[in-house]
Amino acid sequence: MIESGEIPESSSQLYNPCSPLRKLLDRDLEKIFTSLPHGKPPAQKLNTADKQVQHRLKPFEIAELVTAYKTGESAAGLAKRFGIHRTTALSILERAGVSRRYRVLTDEQTEHVIADHRAELSAIKIAKPLGVNAETVRSVLKKAGVNLRGPHERLTRN
Repeated sequence: MIESGEIPESSSQLYNPCSPLRKLLDRDLEKIFTSLPHGKPPAQKLNTADKQVQHRLKPFEIAELVTAYKTGESAAGLAKRFGIHRTTALSILERAGVSRRYRVLTDEQTEHVIADHRAELSAIKIAKPLGVNAETVRSVLKKAGVNLRGPHERLTRN
């Protein structure tokens, strides 16, 4: 036992050598390390592909993004062009005070949406071929005055 103020002779005196758990751990670790081809513990490798790359736009790039969006380029296209996520592009536009554009369906597409809804297709199935979100379909139907079904509600056929 080490008295206070004494310097231990070896590192084995720094812990309780009689601890059964410690003996078990030391023995198991030694078996694991000696079974490795080089007899050493494996080095921790950092996979740089798992790290997210932060890309902050410079002020002139933000101005370019805002101008391009105002001239009609999509947020998704701008995100790809500037190497950022779509939601980041939308956040930048929001901070710049730019209002978002929403895709508007033509009158012909609106008629198809209403017909498909009456044919009992779900909003998701209607939206997919049009390249819009199901929420866009729901808002078109609401605007057209169509009563919306619940998620599990079906029309009854005679």
